[in-house]
Order: sequence, then C-alpha cells, then structure tokens
Amino acid sequence: MAGTGTTRPQQTGPAQPAPGFGRLFGAHLAANLKELGRSSSFAMSTVAMPSLLYLFFGATNASNPAEAGRLAAAWGLFGVLGVAFFQFGVGVAQSRERPWFTYLRTLPAGGGPRIAAQVATALAFSLAAVAPVILLAVLINGATLTFLACLKLLVVLVLGGVPFALLGLAIGFSVTARASVPIAHLVYFPLAFLGGLWLPPEMLPSIVNQISLLTPTRHYAELAWSAIADGPLPLVHWAWLLGWGIVFAWVTLMAYRRDRGRRFA
Repeated sequence: MAGTGTTRPQQTGPAQPAPGFGRLFGAHLAANLKELGRSSSFAMSTVAMPSLLYLFFGATNASNPAEAGRLAAAWGLFGVLGVAFFQFGVGVAQSRERPWFTYLRTLPAGGGPRIAAQVATALAFSLAAVAPVILLAVLINGATLTFLACLKLLVVLVLGGVPFALLGLAIGFSVTARASVPIAHLVYFPLAFLGGLWLPPEMLPSIVNQISLLTPTRHYAELAWSAIADGPLPLVHWAWLLGWGIVFAWVTLMAYRRDRGRRFA
C-alpha cells in the first residue's frame, strides 16, 4: 500500500565474483598501452631517442662489427633506463595529482595489478626502443647477431629491466610531479655513467670502476654485452640484479603504502 512508509527489498541477481589478479592486470595493461600509444610525443621520443643517440655516438665510433654490437647494446640499455625513470617515474608522479588516479586508489582492489601492469608497459616500450638501435647497428656497421644472441638479448632486456622499472615507480610514488624530473636526472645519469653505458668500464678511473661493480646498471650491461656476443649469461650478474630488484620492490611497496596512507588515512 502506498504511503505506509515500507520499502520493498530490491531484487538483485547473483553476486558476481570479484575479478582476479590476471583480469585486473590485463585491464590496467590495456589502458596503459592505449593511453601512452595515443600520445605521439611519448611514443616518438621513447622509440626515437636511443636510435638518435646511437647514430650520433655509436655508429660513428664503432671500429668493427663487434664494437658496434656492444655500443648498440649500451645505448639500447640507456633507452630502457630512460623509459623507466622519465616516462614512468615522472609519469606516475604526475598521474598522482590527477583526479582519475585518486579515483583508482579508492577502488576495493590492491595496488599489485596496477604496479605489475605499469612495469609490463615499461618493458614493452623498452623493447620498442631497443629494436631500432640493434637494427641500425646491423645495417650501418655490419653488426652480426645470431638468432640465439637475439633471444638472449631479449631475455636480458625483459628480466634485467624489471629492477629499473621498479626504481622508476618508487620515484613516482615518493615525490611530487615538480620534484620528480630533477630527481630522475640525479638517478638516471650517474647510474648510466657508472654502469659503463657511456664509456667502456676499462676506460673508467680505477676507483669509479670499483664503484661501478656495485651498481645494477653495470651488471645489466655485462649481461647485455654477453648476450649480444652470443656468450654465456653469468649467474653472478643475475644475482646482483635480483638483489637490487628485491630492494627496489620493497622501496616501491613502502612508497605506495605511504602515499596511500597520506592521502586516505
């Protein structure tokens, strides 16, 4: 009867199961790729910059095909670091100040799928940046790569790039958008120099070379140089990258939780 003040229970269908990690990861990955793919400035700068650097500083200095392969690997890794630190470290810091990112943080889902999707997106663009550099080394300087060497290099780029993607995310979750750019520079260039990406390690001063052996970029580069020469991939370099990856993952998780607590506590 109308006007009695009683309400009739609303009929609803069966409860839908909560989406799992894989479904959330896929949704975030697709959204990230579409967003960045539609940004022509991002796509062009990410893909073109390592190739331009190789043309300017690699192709003109390569004295033989083997040296060209080594330089191509070094500038390719430089591109991977750029994607990790600038496009995602800075990008996440800028996204945190947008309403959409705040809305995502209010949803009843953990940050794991979103962080994993951002790491996967960084690796996808890293591969897109490295492939033209290798192609230039082959076409211009006659670098030779066996199928097995290409496969090894792919494994090194993907797995070895994870710690740097995590470090970029740690920067993105830790600082403001304004501070993220200078901090990314302060991390990016010293790591690239110490890792031997600009100068071969044997050309570094002795004390710098000793410090270089402690950095993740040096072990990342050693693996890439071994891969492109179709040599073995020593476990000691993987162990160093795994250790740094654990450290960066912990820093990223702590930064994520601190940011969440500061915003929503």
